Amino acid sequence: MTDAADSLGLPLVVLVGSPFSYTQWVRMGPVLLIEANVDRVQQVCHEIARDQANVVVYQEVLTEEDGAALDWYVFNDSRFDGHRPLSLLQPSFPNLRLLATEQRCGRQLGQLLDQWRLSHDVGPSIQWHLQVRQGDPLAALRGLGAWLESLESVSLHLASEDALAYPELELWFRLHGFRAVKEAHATWLRDPIATLQFLNQQQKKQILYLENTLLELTDQRDYQTARAADLEEKLSMLNQEIDDLLAEILQGKSS
Repeated sequence: MTDAADSLGLPLVVLVGSPFSYTQWVRMGPVLLIEANVDRVQQVCHEIARDQANVVVYQEVLTEEDGAALDWYVFNDSRFDGHRPLSLLQPSFPNLRLLATEQRCGRQLGQLLDQWRLSHDVGPSIQWHLQVRQGDPLAALRGLGAWLESLESVSLHLASEDALAYPELELWFRLHGFRAVKEAHATWLRDPIATLQFLNQQQKKQILYLENTLLELTDQRDYQTARAADLEEKLSMLNQEIDDLLAEILQGKSS
């Protein structure tokens, strides 16, 4: 592996939704920016070319399942652009106006990370940090796949604070070995103890799955064995009937 991020042990920073400036993240290591807005993508690409920054940009919308269709709402304040309709946002933000509704095809974050890794010749164990400013954070997390194991931290910077109140989001962090950082707003770090507990639970689930699979295969084998024995017995009885019939025919001819 020849990539600088891999050889120097620098972490990858994944930004979902572009910040006002990416320069502070570039100092940490390589940056992968996932942005839904085409105008913002063009602007960032111009800045990257100007600064020769180590930033890769994908114009995508994240979903839990790769290729899932979704409505993407565009507002007069682009900070609110995303999967949440105006009816959910306007009670808290009365000046918000819907400009357009786009039909988008979503991508899994894990798939995009695989794409980035292959293009950069990076090993599968590179550590990385996630910052979400756009879209559905829970969908992004649920689409990580194997990349969950090397995720070190998650922070949310969403214009709509009620997104932080999702019970499913807190539950996801707790179940996957992360703890909230009291000193930082909407930030979670990997907890080694909780991670070990999570991995232990996953291992137990895998063992239980394998045991159940083995029992099913054993039951299928026993059924097939019993069926084969039954068919063999029926075949033997049929052969005996044929032999008896032939004997009767031969006896009739001789008489």
